Amino acid sequence: MSDNYDSILKEKKVYEDYTPTHPVFKKFMLLAIFLSLVIIVVSYVVYYNTFLNGETVFVNNVVRLIDNYSIILNGADNYEVNNNYIFNGDILLDNNKYKYKYSFIKDGGKLKRTFYNDNNSVSFYYDGDSNYIKLSNYDKYISLDNELFSFDLYRDEYDRFNNNIFNYLKYILFDDSIISIYNRLYSIDNRDIVISDIRNNFISFVGDSEYSKKFYFYNGRPSVKFDIELNSKDINNILSNGNNNLVVKDEYNVIISCINDAVTNDIKNINIIINNKTKDKRYVIYYDGKDIIFTDSDGVKYKYSLTGNSKRFNLKIYKDDILYSALEGEVDNDKYIYNYQFIDKLERYTLEVTNNNNKYEYKFISNVDNKTNNIVISGEYSKDSAISSDELDVVTYRDTLDKYRNIISNSLIKFLK
Repeated sequence: MSDNYDSILKEKKVYEDYTPTHPVFKKFMLLAIFLSLVIIVVSYVVYYNTFLNGETVFVNNVVRLIDNYSIILNGADNYEVNNNYIFNGDILLDNNKYKYKYSFIKDGGKLKRTFYNDNNSVSFYYDGDSNYIKLSNYDKYISLDNELFSFDLYRDEYDRFNNNIFNYLKYILFDDSIISIYNRLYSIDNRDIVISDIRNNFISFVGDSEYSKKFYFYNGRPSVKFDIELNSKDINNILSNGNNNLVVKDEYNVIISCINDAVTNDIKNINIIINNKTKDKRYVIYYDGKDIIFTDSDGVKYKYSLTGNSKRFNLKIYKDDILYSALEGEVDNDKYIYNYQFIDKLERYTLEVTNNNNKYEYKFISNVDNKTNNIVISGEYSKDSAISSDELDVVTYRDTLDKYRNIISNSLIKFLK
């Protein structure tokens, strides 16, 4: 008993360290956490109302879709065309059966595009303000009213392209009239202005709170849904309130809905319903964040599924979930080769793009029902350019002799033969 008592007396006393409380520190931490929460909430409110507003989301979604599909053009877009340049070369059809030369020059705000053979030439000239046509057998520059492509003209282009791609290219390079080429070049030159007009008109329209906005959870993620409804008047105000020629004549009702992630602003889906009330037709375009699905007025669904990178891509087109056709592109040594193949018919198109420093060649080959045709565009690129600043002797198209008006109304190859 005494031993136990002695051992207890010999044990060292254990004292807990005293930790003084700091009420000021605790209050500071609580205040810091509260202020952080306030900053986060205020920042998100600003983000929600600034970056997650209708005009920004709708436009940015379109830009993202264009960026996603831009890999298709990686093999064909090789030269800088925003600054000065010269392209000189030849255009050949069916192994030199038809042939002419071309020269495209940009010098500051001036453009000159010439197609010629040994005897005749036609130039499309833009001096910074106006456009003209110059024929080699006529000493004056001819001025005529420019016409941007309308929906009807775009539809004609699509129908020709969809019917036979080779025949479409042959048509615009050889068989199209000089005046049509003039309008096509004018539309190409002004595409950025037209797109900018449409974008600004749309932002102004949506900026008037013509859309609804709803916050909710989509597949467990905080998301924002935007809805907008357009009639024919709205569509024309957006498309045509500028210098373009895009006007819808039928009565339309268009509903656009898109869902974006409320945190990352990633696209969840986009749904566009187009009702043509005049023709009683309905079309639907749906993007699920990966694929585009188009449903025509007959209920047939076309799905466009794209995969790839800068070196290779594959675009598969399904018709009612059955593979209909495929477009692929890939780097092959010094070439970039495109192939477009229909699955259920003997129709295949190949584009071989070759670049060797400043020299290039675009060889388009069609194989339809085992019949092969080709178009070759070759040439050389240079950044150095110059267009003379001589005063132009201009005459209007209506004051031009019938002989020259007939030339302008006929095909390019007919004049160059």
